[in-house]
Amino acid sequence: MSDLFRQLQVAQTIQRVTGSLSIAGSLIVLVSLARNERAHKKLFCRLLFLISIFDLIFSFTYVTGTVACPVETGIPGAAGTWATCTAQGFFKEVGKCSFYYSLCLLIYFVMMVRYGWSEEKISKFFEPFFHLISFGFSLSIAIYGAVDGIFNPVGLTGCWTGVWPPNCLVDRTVECVRGQNIVLFSRLSGIPFATIFGFMFLCLGLLVVTVVQQKRKARRLVLFSPNEDPRDRRPSVIETQSNEVQVQCLLYAVTFFNSVLWINISGAYRLATGKLLIWVLYMTLLTFPLQGFFNCLIYFRPRYLTRRRWRESRW
Repeated sequence: MSDLFRQLQVAQTIQRVTGSLSIAGSLIVLVSLARNERAHKKLFCRLLFLISIFDLIFSFTYVTGTVACPVETGIPGAAGTWATCTAQGFFKEVGKCSFYYSLCLLIYFVMMVRYGWSEEKISKFFEPFFHLISFGFSLSIAIYGAVDGIFNPVGLTGCWTGVWPPNCLVDRTVECVRGQNIVLFSRLSGIPFATIFGFMFLCLGLLVVTVVQQKRKARRLVLFSPNEDPRDRRPSVIETQSNEVQVQCLLYAVTFFNSVLWINISGAYRLATGKLLIWVLYMTLLTFPLQGFFNCLIYFRPRYLTRRRWRESRW
């Protein structure tokens, strides 16, 4: 068994497992939000609902893997046609909308936690732009890629942005049959997506700084209170709820940031050296399609903590 075939098997296994877990997590979140009659009134729930929908689409493309690749390409596991290959690439590009909405959710957290904006104010001034930039841009790019033949087999992960035959860009004796405008498409699609990484890093930093500042401020208020011993003081219900909200925000932020971290590292290394680090690819396949699973864990975390406190209070 060749090393390439072994790497392909490992990559396929990783992406199908992580993709399946993400699908399950997104479905659970969607069902929970759909059953909540007040969810549609909250911007947070609306954004999380859209993140879960598009993550469901994105993760499914990873579960299918190389099955969607045309049979005539000879790729192991290929069982599709050029139409299924284009469809897989199209839905992968549309599914990236979940990451744009994730950035919108981080902006929501920053405006609420750091600057004290109300949900109504954020919804009024930001929500229209959230949908226009996230869904409008992703759909436009996906349609352009499908029409121009940009979505082609790219090896280990099935069909996405590429050319066919694979070596036609570097070998002048080989004519590119599909994906001739890949350089333009990569700039239109890749640069904005890479920008997400920078904005997520900024939002995560702002949230961490804000949480640390608020905790220091609360500690100073306790230390300078003349009528209260800091060692005997217990946090109020409001302080406890505020801390839990901050922790939730940070957990979502770290999850979103980690989802796009490794694919940006992989892309930057490949752009600089022209090579692909297999262990970085494995980390990408472990984190990139797994967002729905982590979103589910974080979403149900407050309920778990509430139930645990209730059980402890009974003893």
